[in-house]
Amino acid sequence: MIERLFSWKSIIYFTSIAMAVYLVLVVMGDLDSLLSISVPFVFIASFLFLAFANYLLRAVKWHLYSRELGVTILFRRNLIVFLSGLSMTITPVRMGEVLKCYLLKKFSGARISKTLPAVVVERLTDIISLCLLSLSGIFVASNYALMAAGFSMIVLLLLFATRIESFYTVLSKLPLIRRFVCRISEVQEGGKLLSSRRMVLLSILITVPAWFLEGVGLWLLLRGLGINAPLMTVVFIFSFSSVFGALSMLPGGLGAAEASFTVLLSQLLYLDLTTAIWVTIVTRLCTLWFGTGIGIVSLVATERLKKAG
Repeated sequence: MIERLFSWKSIIYFTSIAMAVYLVLVVMGDLDSLLSISVPFVFIASFLFLAFANYLLRAVKWHLYSRELGVTILFRRNLIVFLSGLSMTITPVRMGEVLKCYLLKKFSGARISKTLPAVVVERLTDIISLCLLSLSGIFVASNYALMAAGFSMIVLLLLFATRIESFYTVLSKLPLIRRFVCRISEVQEGGKLLSSRRMVLLSILITVPAWFLEGVGLWLLLRGLGINAPLMTVVFIFSFSSVFGALSMLPGGLGAAEASFTVLLSQLLYLDLTTAIWVTIVTRLCTLWFGTGIGIVSLVATERLKKAG
């Protein structure tokens, strides 16, 4: 199971789904009109830089989780482990990010049952942080912001559920997890460590600024098009659409996130459909697909590191 999930074939499969989604967007936006839109490259470069800064901050959180679980590994190696996990962003519910546990085992000898809680809690705190940022839209899109508040309450409940023993008992029955988790008690212990109030607060303090940076990247992209939108409105659009995509359970939120971006850009910033679609496609290229590309490169790098010992 895990071999199939971590294969290049799976990456090509999910990329093909993405191409189908973007083909629909291109048809809706009219190819010639989309190609006529341009922005100075400095704005694209700034977006990519801020996206990479997001990854670095979240890598710090991942390293803190590893240390809290008693895993001994240098930060530079753990950074490669974290970035490699980005190659699995386009797997359903990001379940492929269990790859990070597999790589930690290769580099540090830590059992997957020991580090699995880091993947679960990391993802939950990512979504909570995006929900918190979505509350910035309470004055411009109160209905959507209230939805985000509801989402955050659900995810908070899931986060606290990680302290309940039966949570990981159920999780370990999933096909991808079952083969590698043989010590449920160890998984449960790790879940309690990472979902303590101290660790959750520290995680959110790191993760909210990380996702805020990508929202700023979208704001700069819009500025490059001559669209002077309020920063917090743009941050709301970015964070809400990211949450909507994450909770859709689709690979990389494909389709759901793009639809949300397009609708909110049109409704809140009054962009025409073609411009909204162009901004949506470029945003996803600078975030989801930029991260996936970095992940693939990092995954290749891990093979060299393992051979180098």
